[in-house]
Amino acid sequence: MVKLSIYDTDSNCYPDLRHDIAAVKIQLTDYETTLNARFMIPYQRNANFIGRTDLLIQLRAKLCDIIPKSWNHRVALHGLGGIGNTQLALEYAYTYKDDYERIYWISGISEASLVSGFQEISKRAKCQPKGTEVMPSETAKQVLEWLNSQDSCLLVVDNLDEIEVIDGYLPSPSPGRHTLIMTRNPFSDQIPAEGLQVEELEDNDAVDLLLLRSGMRMATDKATARLEAAEIVKELGYLPLAIEQAAAYIREVLRDVSKFLPLYSKDRKKHLC
Repeated sequence: MVKLSIYDTDSNCYPDLRHDIAAVKIQLTDYETTLNARFMIPYQRNANFIGRTDLLIQLRAKLCDIIPKSWNHRVALHGLGGIGNTQLALEYAYTYKDDYERIYWISGISEASLVSGFQEISKRAKCQPKGTEVMPSETAKQVLEWLNSQDSCLLVVDNLDEIEVIDGYLPSPSPGRHTLIMTRNPFSDQIPAEGLQVEELEDNDAVDLLLLRSGMRMATDKATARLEAAEIVKELGYLPLAIEQAAAYIREVLRDVSKFLPLYSKDRKKHLC
C-alpha cells in the first residue's frame, strides 16, 4: 500500500488541498515570526499570581506619567530577594501587552548577559543591516539606536544589582517607550529611573497564595486552614518566594497545613532551602 501524505508537494493529487495547506503554513510562519520579533519574554504568565493590584496601577502610572525633574517612563522595581520583583514585572508585561508594539526582556546580571540580550533582540527583530558582522557591544549600541526609533516599546531589564552594568545601555525614554528595571539594590536612586519599592504581600493575599499553592484551598475546614495559613505566612515574613517553598513542602510531603509550623520551628533550613 502506498501511503500518500497531504504534505507531499510533489504529488498531483488534491491540488486545492495542497494549496490551502501551503497558505496556512505561510500564515503560521508569518505569525510566529511576528510574535517572536515583537514579544520576547522568557517566562510564561504566572497563572497563580495573586494580589499586587494597587502596585500594578502605581507601576503603570509611573511609566506613563510626565513629571518635571523626574526619570519619566523609566521605573526601577526594588526590594528584597524573594519579594517578587520579577513576578510583578512579568504580570505587568502580560497585562499591558496590547499597549506596546514591542516588548523585550533581557538579563542585567552582568554586562555580558545584557549584551547577549541585545544580540537576541537583533536576531529576532532583524534590526541590523544584513551581512554585517560587528562586535557584540557594537550590536548592542545598534539595537539601542533602533529601539530609540520605536514609538511604542517596553524594555525589561531583570536582575540588575550592579548599577554600572547598564551604563550606556538604556534606550531614551518617551511617552510610548518605557524601561522597567528589577533590582535588589537598596540604593535604587542611583539608577537613572524612578524607584518603586516592592514590599511584602498583604496578609490576605499571602494566605490565599499559600492555600492555593499547597492545594489546601478547598480544605474541609476552611476557617481553620486559613488560621493556620495566617500563622505560617506571618512566620515567613509574607515573602512570596518563602511562601511558595512552604506551599510546595506542604503539598508534596505533609499534605496538611497544620503540620508545617511545628516542623519549621525545629529546623528552618531543612524545610526552606
